[in-house]
Amino acid sequence: MWRVPMELLSPDFAVLRYDFLGHGESHNPAGARKISDYVDQLMCLIHYLGVARFALVGFSMGALIAQAFASQQPDRLTHLGLLHSVYQRTEAQCLGVRARYHITREHGSMADDSGSSAAMARALCRDLPNSQLIINQGHRHMALVEHATVITAQLRSLLM
Repeated sequence: MWRVPMELLSPDFAVLRYDFLGHGESHNPAGARKISDYVDQLMCLIHYLGVARFALVGFSMGALIAQAFASQQPDRLTHLGLLHSVYQRTEAQCLGVRARYHITREHGSMADDSGSSAAMARALCRDLPNSQLIINQGHRHMALVEHATVITAQLRSLLM
């Protein structure tokens, strides 16, 4: 998912991606996990690497982790990029997510997933001081893959 953005950003930035707990080659501890478990994983990683301040970009679930990290450690961040993040979901939206989850488990990825809406993005931007909102018309949830060069160019402008 992050292959193209990493290739395009690496000439100008030190870029790091990692597997979340239970994803890819990362440790998969038993039991359910909470966002705080993933935030703890990120904190351990940056502590291990000796990184004092950095730009953090998260996509989808990664954006939720980035939001939680930013709320706990705002002084550690130079920039925060939240891509296709949810914010203040209604109960009906939560039920829709559960329904999409079950359909995806049965039938594979859903191209029309719209789990994060423009209204959520506007509300999040309104509530984050000094934030900038970019809404790409026609992009769906997997825009990081489907429109990687556009998204990466936008990230680059945020980070410069």
